[in-house]
Amino acid sequence: MFNKNKRAKKFSDLLIPGIILIIIGIVFAFQGIRDYSKLNGDLLNLNTASEKDLDADKYVEIDVDYAFYSFCENVETTNYVFKRTTDQYYLISALIKDNEYYIGLNIAESKKSELEALSDYTWSQSGADPGTLHYIGKLCKSDSEIMGYMRNYIYDMYESAYDITLTSTEKATLDSYMLPYYIKIMTKEGCRTSIIIGLVVLGLGILLIILRIIRPKNT
Repeated sequence: MFNKNKRAKKFSDLLIPGIILIIIGIVFAFQGIRDYSKLNGDLLNLNTASEKDLDADKYVEIDVDYAFYSFCENVETTNYVFKRTTDQYYLISALIKDNEYYIGLNIAESKKSELEALSDYTWSQSGADPGTLHYIGKLCKSDSEIMGYMRNYIYDMYESAYDITLTSTEKATLDSYMLPYYIKIMTKEGCRTSIIIGLVVLGLGILLIILRIIRPKNT
């Protein structure tokens, strides 16, 4: 009798993990399906759009002909000791038809090589032109920290390039060309991966629930 109750309790403990996995699986699958659908729909072209067209969470595309290196990065710390750079924010131009503005482009550290090469070419650090880079993704609102990094980077870029010290008026003018957004790069492959992971986790959660329901009856 003791062993049976212990076994029953063991399978009853599967209920909560099963529910948690189902919720996580649904969230992953839903996000993947939503993003995949949006990326296959009408995207806002940030080369030809106007500033009034911009809004957070819009799905966008852009052709990048020039890049100005990374102005900040995200660093992940594990156990308060090990640090790993996860992604970068590159400075690029947008809304070229309306007027040339600056915007951030958020890309994974492992995917930055083409943008780094384009930055080298833009600043004449390399004669190898990687060509126009095409990206799709979601427009995200920049927080004050990201905007601060971008603003200081642009100030330093102009002062170094022209060997000047910017006045408050010149800084204010540059501020008017800094968009308070960044593009979070996304891929259709990444969306499909999210869908698959979500379905697998959902399946595991359902399996745990089934075991919780069936096994005690058979013991």
